[in-house]
Amino acid sequence: MRAAVSTRRIWLQAAALAAVSGAVPARAAPAAGLAIVGILEGSARLIRRAQRFAVLEGLALQAEDIVETAAGGFAQIEFADGLLIGLGDRSRLMLAPRWTPSAARDKPARAPLLYLLDGWLKFSQGGAAPAGPATRGDCLSPRLALNCKDATVVLQLEAAQSAAFVETGALRLAERGGARGTLDVPANGFVVLRATGKPELAQRPSADFLAGMPRPFRDPLPARAARFAGREIVPKPLAEVSYDDVSAWLQAEPALRLPLLKRWRGRAADPAFRRAVQANLAAHPEWEPVVYPERFRPKDGGSAGSR
Repeated sequence: MRAAVSTRRIWLQAAALAAVSGAVPARAAPAAGLAIVGILEGSARLIRRAQRFAVLEGLALQAEDIVETAAGGFAQIEFADGLLIGLGDRSRLMLAPRWTPSAARDKPARAPLLYLLDGWLKFSQGGAAPAGPATRGDCLSPRLALNCKDATVVLQLEAAQSAAFVETGALRLAERGGARGTLDVPANGFVVLRATGKPELAQRPSADFLAGMPRPFRDPLPARAARFAGREIVPKPLAEVSYDDVSAWLQAEPALRLPLLKRWRGRAADPAFRRAVQANLAAHPEWEPVVYPERFRPKDGGSAGSR
């Protein structure tokens, strides 16, 4: 029993130390920003570091930014090389997250360009001439890994099932965890992945998929970033994040959530945030040294790792 406790304690301390020290491999954000919000319909919020902001058109986005749309909302995110990302309503997306390869449960050893937690996403290469370095076309979700660099794809992620429709080009899709390898979906192809069973491939999207598709996804995404050239859009701060604001990210897979400890550990000074972390500690055990530091202090003059 003591050996098991010791191993767990060492792992928790190592995870907390890595997150705090910045030892997790990261993608650096360009000074001018990673992308820009070209279109906003309805409302969306930005979570940057430990602060919530209101999203605005023309806002420059950075690596590790989280964009979440409200019901009925739509946001279009544009990269310098013409890559366009449409984010449907009630969707949650992180751009260029920090990533802990050693904690990944499958092959992705590098941080993806996009991590879609849930909702609707349209991935398209716009018609504008490239204005910067080429953008990687990889996107991760809790269940899927996609490479859409040369394709226009509409993706839907829900708890019960995931679905993707390839408008143009070709999509390479893999179920994460290495269960079934990769699947190549051609133009006009439609694939559904349910909680159980094999992927279902069809030659056209289902009626339910089309009925639920966000309205802005029905037409090509129009590039608009040039309208904001030379303008600095300052986001409107709302409040520091609460536990409810970020609980879905704190409880995500370890490769994604471990680096978030460094970003949000300061919020543990807030009593409500701390209590919520303690109540949900099983979902993110790396927070134990933060909210219960007394459990990791050396006793009787020995080191914490020796017990």
